Amino acid sequence: MKVQDSLLRVGRTRVDLPYINGYDFRMTPNTFEAIGLRVAGIENVQLGFGHVFRIKTRTSTNFESMSDVAGVAGEDKGVSAISLRYNFSEGNYIALSEQYGWDMFNSIYFEGEKLIQISDCCRVGLGAQFTDQRSVGSELLGSFDTQSAAVKAAVQYGNLTTSVSYQWTANGSGVVKPWGGTPAYHSSIIQDFDRAGEESFRIGLTYDLEPHGLEGLSMDTSWVTADTPDSGKHASPDQQEFDFTVDYRPKIELFDGVWFRARYANNSIDGGAGLEDIRFILNYSYDF
Repeated sequence: MKVQDSLLRVGRTRVDLPYINGYDFRMTPNTFEAIGLRVAGIENVQLGFGHVFRIKTRTSTNFESMSDVAGVAGEDKGVSAISLRYNFSEGNYIALSEQYGWDMFNSIYFEGEKLIQISDCCRVGLGAQFTDQRSVGSELLGSFDTQSAAVKAAVQYGNLTTSVSYQWTANGSGVVKPWGGTPAYHSSIIQDFDRAGEESFRIGLTYDLEPHGLEGLSMDTSWVTADTPDSGKHASPDQQEFDFTVDYRPKIELFDGVWFRARYANNSIDGGAGLEDIRFILNYSYDF
């Protein structure tokens, strides 16, 4: 139901929150049974709140309670959420989201970005994010708390964008995310680099090939290297990941709405076999 620009949704729907979302990098999304209200009418502010009852994960045919999917058998607990975003201007904002998993754990997520226009063809983007997670209520998933933080800087010059970022996760626990993907800067094709005590560094490069006569063709590549504790209960092997993506959106009327994507990823683990991932994806979108 929509009243002016405010929107109420009840039933089976998509949810797009920092840790509750479609997680559709393999195409099939998570879907949810939820109630949510997006409030409009406040200048420069986006406000939403609601409650998620159940989830159908990407490989499931049934909706299950949020607590069941998180690993708590025999319980029927949901997650209440509120999100707030304030836009200072285009590309400049701060956002805050809280997702309270009843008797499980609470997640607070903060993000902010600043865009600086240097010239007509050059601009700099700065960003920071922070997550705090801790058990609440009956602590059905056990007692824990953890934090994760990251900063990034990007420079766009014409059709080329380069970026660097740093991400850190506390020793208490890795980031818990049973209901979707993570918004972390270092979330890559194979790994998210948010294990307990993990520190990682990322370099990224994006280039649009349109100036070379290849309209609609772009590529994106990144490399992440990470260190983790060598001893203690959270000790784990260090890892690196290289990702490469090519996107093609034909500028031909016959293929309007068609988008081709090819992706390659290589994750190497110290002392382990590592993993390679290759995907070819065809998307078609249309308005109805």
